[in-house]
Amino acid sequence: MGPKPTDASLAEVAREDKLTGVFLFLDELRESQTTNMFGAGTPLMEHCNCHRDIAKSILMAWMRTFSTSLTARERATIAEEQHMMPHPAYYNLP
Repeated sequence: MGPKPTDASLAEVAREDKLTGVFLFLDELRESQTTNMFGAGTPLMEHCNCHRDIAKSILMAWMRTFSTSLTARERATIAEEQHMMPHPAYYNLP
């Protein structure tokens, strides 16, 4: 068997899963062509029930990692590894 996951590694996976879900929401919003992605902060605030600053941090991370050749999960991992989510309140998203 492999090593037992630590609480820290489990927390990291949970954050990546949360961010993956938010990136999927943004991907779907982009594909729907209902909003310019530079104006996606408001729909994101409503989706996540979060403050504007948190939505802005998430949207910037999504934009910095966006690529049609990567999955939302891969981009979320990149965002986490490169510490693109500086706002600590992000981690309290529902």
